[in-house]
Amino acid sequence: MITRFMQKARGLARLFSKPAPPRAPRIAVICAAHRGNSGMYSVDSSAVHYFEGRGLAFDIFYAQRPPDREADVIAGHTAKLFRRMKDLSGYSDIVYWGDFLNNPVYGRGDFANRDRGFGHSATTREGYDAWKRLFNFYGARRPGNAVSVGNNFQHDFAAELPNAKPIFARIEKNFRAILPRDPHSLQSLSSMLSPEGRSVARQGMDCAFLLPPLPAQPKDDIFCYTFNRSKLPQRERLIRRIEEVTGLRGQPMPGWMHLKEADAEADFQAMRAKIASARFVVSDTYHFLINSMVLGVPVVGLGRTAEKQTGTLGDFKKRMLFGMLDLDAQYVEMGDETPEAYAERVAEICRAAPNLDPAQLYARMHTLRDGFRGDLDQLFPGDA
Repeated sequence: MITRFMQKARGLARLFSKPAPPRAPRIAVICAAHRGNSGMYSVDSSAVHYFEGRGLAFDIFYAQRPPDREADVIAGHTAKLFRRMKDLSGYSDIVYWGDFLNNPVYGRGDFANRDRGFGHSATTREGYDAWKRLFNFYGARRPGNAVSVGNNFQHDFAAELPNAKPIFARIEKNFRAILPRDPHSLQSLSSMLSPEGRSVARQGMDCAFLLPPLPAQPKDDIFCYTFNRSKLPQRERLIRRIEEVTGLRGQPMPGWMHLKEADAEADFQAMRAKIASARFVVSDTYHFLINSMVLGVPVVGLGRTAEKQTGTLGDFKKRMLFGMLDLDAQYVEMGDETPEAYAERVAEICRAAPNLDPAQLYARMHTLRDGFRGDLDQLFPGDA
């Protein structure tokens, strides 16, 4: 009789007890290690600014680290190393933030090669298997909700990865939202998903667009430039010609690809301030151009003619970037022409650049960024 009474009492207690409050979100943000590249640092740093601004608890993770590097600090946050899904236990959300992280072409190429080079894997085959586990949930249980933000999916996957269907099936199964960085990425990704799977995909932007602007800077009679990607010919001659037609002094940015570990944040902010003081910038470097747009500085983007994305450093992604922002007139591709002819075309666009109105020039960028941020805010309700 006593036992039956106690069981009934426990049942009533459960019935009338208040439900446990929902667990506060704790977010694991997976980034691509910057390795001294200011562009990648800007992507990683934007995660810190975004999630701090939302008042959310989060940690930054890298999946790879050189053997001679103990840790990376991003805008005051030390990045943790992530090599097993168990490393993410206890997180409510797993956010793959920027770059090509969830793109299998990146996994098979850049990631696998670097994994072997850093000593994480013995072979590139093992490196690719590691990518599948860490970024595609192959043979691994997903510990929290998975979201992909600002990834590049521009490749022709059917042509480059004929056996990629299982990879995209796992993407479809495991991700509650995918926000690729541009329309072509969305199209390429969607072509590999079922109609139901496409419902979770929506166009986003490159994550560096979420960086906060700086206070207004006094303008100097300079333009900033850096060339790191397209191997354009006669670059010094090109800069001299731009100086002649604009009457401005060219300011090189040699530290853009070479942030020092101990001073990364200070050096990055100093370069942002220098860019903000320029009348315009000219560059063939994707994230240098994005960071300049965020700062409201007119840009002239340079690249070689490219009809598709190859690897992770091709010029096609710049064409897509400028197109989606209605900035086609500011992007100058070099085709079958002499360096002299190309320099004249670039110089004429640079001549007009200092007089462009940033508010009008970047109207489309602001519209897309507001939508992108709004989508993220719905995925990650916070205190802000």
